[in-house]
Amino acid sequence: MYKSYGTISRQEKNWHIECEPHVKTRLKRVFPKVSQHASKFIELSDTPSNCHDLLWFIERYPMRVDDLKYMKAQSKAYVSLKEDILDVMDYKRPIKTFDLAVPPYEYQRAAGDPLLNVKGLLLGDDLGLGKTASGICPMILPESLPALFVTMTHLPMQIKNEIERFAPHLKCHILKKASPYPLHKEGEAGPDVIITSYSKLNGWAEYLAGKIKYVVFDEIQELRTGYTSQKYSAAETH
Repeated sequence: MYKSYGTISRQEKNWHIECEPHVKTRLKRVFPKVSQHASKFIELSDTPSNCHDLLWFIERYPMRVDDLKYMKAQSKAYVSLKEDILDVMDYKRPIKTFDLAVPPYEYQRAAGDPLLNVKGLLLGDDLGLGKTASGICPMILPESLPALFVTMTHLPMQIKNEIERFAPHLKCHILKKASPYPLHKEGEAGPDVIITSYSKLNGWAEYLAGKIKYVVFDEIQELRTGYTSQKYSAAETH
């Protein structure tokens, strides 16, 4: 019999962790995004990467897990996805093609490829290498629409021009107001891509929640102020 330091149960979209105080302190160091003020228990989001790290953690501090089979399956999926991304980065497998009016370069396709499988990807290419083209690549797929493109206040028209250059068949709409209004007339199809500035995003967050399939955050440093800002809260909604 091994010593158990606590219990882990899956509740909705989180893992609910109750454990001994010194183990809780270790958990907070390993998972810095959890509440550092949590005392009775810790809530950790149920993601494949967190499942993978939790399995590693309970090897050192064994705990009873109410859905260990699920946790192992999520961990396995995370490892498989990570290996696939590394294969793309190292050009060890064919990179998906994207049928754009202006063919993207291979490295732009390599950045767009993982976006079909991951929930989030930070692209840090240097200025001028075409990050916008990489972001547009998945937009040509029906399962990615409607899409949302969030950018700086002075750039929506420039983004619209870029989307129309690479994917002229996509219908774009730039948000004109900070509060919701009808995006299309009754009986007509809505826009394929909605373009907005960060300053308008907060007013539209609730309206767009659940409707958007794919989001591009341009100039992501706009969210650097952290979890308490309205911009960050609005972005997290999507």
